Amino acid sequence: MVNPFNSTLSMHFTYFLLKPQSICSLLSLMLFACGADIRTESTPDSLQLAETEYTMGYSGEFALGAYDTVQLSGGCRLIYRVVLDTFERVVLPMQQIELWKDSLIAVPAGVSYGLHSKNLGYVEEDFPDYFLLVQRFGSGNPKVAMLIEKATGESMIDEEFVEFVDLTSDGRYLLYIDDLSERRLGLAEVYTNHHESYDLPPDALEVGWYNDITVQSISKQRLEIEYTTEDRKTKRHIYKH
Repeated sequence: MVNPFNSTLSMHFTYFLLKPQSICSLLSLMLFACGADIRTESTPDSLQLAETEYTMGYSGEFALGAYDTVQLSGGCRLIYRVVLDTFERVVLPMQQIELWKDSLIAVPAGVSYGLHSKNLGYVEEDFPDYFLLVQRFGSGNPKVAMLIEKATGESMIDEEFVEFVDLTSDGRYLLYIDDLSERRLGLAEVYTNHHESYDLPPDALEVGWYNDITVQSISKQRLEIEYTTEDRKTKRHIYKH
C-alpha cells in the first residue's frame, strides 16, 4: 500500500527540547511554562498551552509546547501536541495527536512524553471518510491499526484496534488477525461493519505469517489472498463466502 504522506508522523513532528542545567534554570523554566505560547506557523490560535503548574515530580527532558500538523483530505488535520496531564497528583508532560477540522474532534492517540513519538503511530492511508492510523512495535510483532472516522473520531468498525494484515486500495475491506494463536484471518467490510473469519492455509508461514499476506481480489462471493509458505514459496488461496 502507498502511504499518502512521504514519511511517518514521527518524522513530521519536531520537538523543542529544553535541558535545564541547574536548579535555577529548572525553576525559571517552570515559571515560563505556566504562560508559554509556543506555536508553529501552522498552529491555530486556539491551541494554547494549558496554564497548569509543573511540580517537582518529573525530571528530564520535556517540551513546553511544540506543534506540527499533518493535513488530511476533506479539510481535516492531525496536530501533534505536548500537553500536561495529572497522574496521582503529579503533573507530567504527555504527547498526543489531535484530530481537528473546524474544532477539536478527538484525540486518537497519546503516550507519555518519555516514549518515542513513533508509538503514536502514522497515517498509512487517507480516505474521504476515514484514515488508517498504524502503530509499529518492531521485533516482528503485528502492526496495530485504527480506522478512524473523520467526522466523529470514532472507529469505523466494532473493534477500536485490530492487528493489521492488509487493506484494499479502495478502503472498503480490511484484512486483520482474528486469532493469532488459532491462525485465523478476519475480514471486515468497513462501511457496513460486516465481518467474516477464515482459517489460514495450512502451509502458510509458522512465524510472522501476517506480514506476508495480501488481498488479491474480493467480491461478495469470494476472497483471494496471496501468502508465503513455510518453504518460502508464494501461493494464492481462495475463500468462498
